[in-house]
Amino acid sequence: MQFERKRIILVVLLVVVTIGLAILVYNIFFKSDQDQYVIIDGQRVPIGQLPVIGPGGQLYDPLTGLPIEIDFRLPTTTAPSRPVAPEPDAVAQGGLTQVDRLARGDIKGVFPSTDGQLKFYDQETGRFFRLNDRGEFELLTDKVFHNVDQITWDTRGNQAILEYPDGSNIYYNFSTGQQVTLPRQMTDFAFSYTDQAIAFEWYNEYNPDDNWLGVARPDGNEIRFVEPIGDKGDKVFPQWSPDNRYVAFYTKSEGLDLISVIPLGANNENFQSFDVYGRGFESQWSTDKQNLLYSVHTADSGRRPELWVTTISGNQVGANNRPLDLQTWSSKCTFGSTGADLYCAVPQNLPPGIGWYPEQAVDYPDSFYRIDLQTGTQTLLALPAGTRDNYSAQQLVLSADGSRLYFLDALDSDIYSIQLK
Repeated sequence: MQFERKRIILVVLLVVVTIGLAILVYNIFFKSDQDQYVIIDGQRVPIGQLPVIGPGGQLYDPLTGLPIEIDFRLPTTTAPSRPVAPEPDAVAQGGLTQVDRLARGDIKGVFPSTDGQLKFYDQETGRFFRLNDRGEFELLTDKVFHNVDQITWDTRGNQAILEYPDGSNIYYNFSTGQQVTLPRQMTDFAFSYTDQAIAFEWYNEYNPDDNWLGVARPDGNEIRFVEPIGDKGDKVFPQWSPDNRYVAFYTKSEGLDLISVIPLGANNENFQSFDVYGRGFESQWSTDKQNLLYSVHTADSGRRPELWVTTISGNQVGANNRPLDLQTWSSKCTFGSTGADLYCAVPQNLPPGIGWYPEQAVDYPDSFYRIDLQTGTQTLLALPAGTRDNYSAQQLVLSADGSRLYFLDALDSDIYSIQLK
């Protein structure tokens, strides 16, 4: 019985499989495509693999027979928002501050005269100009001086010594029109604070033993040699002191990063020296005639320049020597009218070693600071903003009323200003 039952089950299974295979073979090889359709608008439409085009050009889904709606509009995307740069302030408030171009051209010799007037030489025209009280430029003289290389002004901006690339020199008085040719051996000039004398280096290219520190009248009369300098000319800095006691500084190396600064007088005096820790010494006197601002670079600073101030008045030489905690050169600073404030252009992110190569500082944009010399407080005045992001300031001039700071830009030799109040 069990055997018979198994046979019946196997026969049934065989029949089912045979019928299934027959249906499969029919669907694959014999069934017409016309047997697969959908009804669209009352018509039999064959089912294919692609959408079906019906009456009126309407597309239909080949599986469901439903109309297909297609949106031919391009997908919209939202552009990433860009940060909007803030507008610079018209008056310096410690952030981005508008700079205004005042004069364009190959400008040299921007001068901070004691009366706060801006004076300069335009090499393109060969003329000297000043900015008057109405904010207009006017000629200092009708005379034209072509191709001047260096300009040394007196303290009032009434006299200047013009040095040319070929080594020739001219003294010119803007008040009287007097013009005198000075000896070619004279170089590196400095006016006294009375404007009645000059200090200079006398350079003999054929005989270093004939190199001297000298003094004379501005027109070259009454030349007197006061100190032999031999081959040490790069260590002598003509710089008349406000009390007329000193006519120059001499820096003598005392160690790896220690120099002795020796004041030199016009009469071979032996003045007290003072020690400075660093190299690359350069300096300027404060307007109150009591302090000396200087910059040096050291191994500790990564050979970046640092500002210092010291008292040199009467018998106080090198007293109250203190750092100002700013990395810049003294030549990028100017004093306020009372000498209590200092205004400086400070390059951002100076690299190590740049103290040896100050000319490369033009690649680093400046920020402007004011320093209270009584308290040492530093105030960020401005981050200059204008037609470009990078300004490298030199020859700073503070207006007589302290409302504007002028500077010569080392990148394009144009004059710019920042409004302080």
